[in-house]
Amino acid sequence: MQDLRRPQKAPRVSVIVAAFNAESTLEETLASVATQTYRDFELIAVDDGSSDATPLLLGACAQRWPWLRWQRQENRGVAAARTRGMELARGEWIAFLDADDLWLPHKLAAQMALVDRDPELSLVYCDVRYFSRHGEARQSMFEQRAHATGDVLRKLFMNNFILTSAALVKKSALLEAGGFNPVHRVNEDVDLWLRIAEHHKFGCVEEVLVKYRRARGTLTRAHPYACLQRDLEIIDYWMQRRPDVFPADSSQVRQGRALTLARMGAQYLFDRRFAEARRWYRRAIGMGQRDPATFFRAAAAHVPPLAYLFWWSKATWRSWRAAGKPEPTLADVNHASDE
Repeated sequence: MQDLRRPQKAPRVSVIVAAFNAESTLEETLASVATQTYRDFELIAVDDGSSDATPLLLGACAQRWPWLRWQRQENRGVAAARTRGMELARGEWIAFLDADDLWLPHKLAAQMALVDRDPELSLVYCDVRYFSRHGEARQSMFEQRAHATGDVLRKLFMNNFILTSAALVKKSALLEAGGFNPVHRVNEDVDLWLRIAEHHKFGCVEEVLVKYRRARGTLTRAHPYACLQRDLEIIDYWMQRRPDVFPADSSQVRQGRALTLARMGAQYLFDRRFAEARRWYRRAIGMGQRDPATFFRAAAAHVPPLAYLFWWSKATWRSWRAAGKPEPTLADVNHASDE
């Protein structure tokens, strides 16, 4: 598709892709930008010191798509790479896209239409569906998490519902908030959304416009404990920054901390580290996280055979579904366990 926008004219939207060793996914990601129905954009890719063929791929793609510019830097982390992209951006609005995620063709069009309807918005996000080599998730993120519009600071503090690849942000709001903090290598996006939400209005397109890739190499999966520890640090930071909004003895702060403690317990349980899981679940329950799922997982951490039985049953169901068989009955499962 030929892009007729004059190169000397500043685009309305700058798309920023930070890439590190992304040769296996980057071309598909860039192609999802190329299919956007909204055409008033530029794409800036920053290679964060990749050791694979990412720079060669970016060079080839820049020859194919004249709206793509790219730059290489020493490895300094995704926050620094995105910040460099922001420095090069000419657009009034910034759209971030991770190097392994995908946009649906009308992603930018739908978000910019909302921007035009409500000029007071400084950040617009959308729904997301997770996918992997095994297929797509049945539920979207909004079907699993509550989200909000307008003044979102309190609700965003409780649970992040804005993924980086779903965010379209006014550049002036990004600069006012100080941009991404390069000190943090995980959850740097949540930190920034909260700082923007302190003074700006958020909007939402209630539609899945982004496909988020779940893979082993992602930061969240590679460093789950660091991400959760960072969540606890963010809670402490906002208690100190805005005690008028988040007093230390408030139910909101207790709920946010308890939820994070339960997630830490769940990660240790997933990793079969039962003693650590028990410790974190005790803290979560003591702080008020007492939903049925937390109690069940805490019980599994205290009785490991229960956890193994659950994991075995889950794997059995998946294998039956993959084979195209009817879902097994309890008698089938009991029979299989006797073999």
